[in-house]
Amino acid sequence: TTSIFVSKEKVWTQVQRSFQSSWFDKWPWLHYNENNDWVVCFTCAQASAQKKLQWSSNLDLAFVSKGFSNWKDATVKFGIHESSKCHKEAVLKLFTLPSTTKNVAESLSASYFWNISVNRLKYILYSTLIT
Repeated sequence: TTSIFVSKEKVWTQVQRSFQSSWFDKWPWLHYNENNDWVVCFTCAQASAQKKLQWSSNLDLAFVSKGFSNWKDATVKFGIHESSKCHKEAVLKLFTLPSTTKNVAESLSASYFWNISVNRLKYILYSTLIT
């Protein structure tokens, strides 16, 4: 893949390290900030922005808001983040729960209308039996 951005190289003891665009293939949740030369987890950052992680004790701030830029062993750190409680909670709250649960108001409303329908049928049956 061809990089559409220029990553700043950091020099650590004669070894130049920088963000690699090929990392997007393995970790599609990465979001690279070219100006600051760091990445965040797009999933975790979105969940945080939507206040779905505000009470979480599992926040990994380097991947949620502060940015991660220590490119030494970055791939190991990405793997650790991907299996972290923070990332799993963000995926759960951002994607899994909304697709498997209903809005409480919708559930209550559906239950309310079901009860009305049942009661109407009971009334009709009762009134036909009396007459």
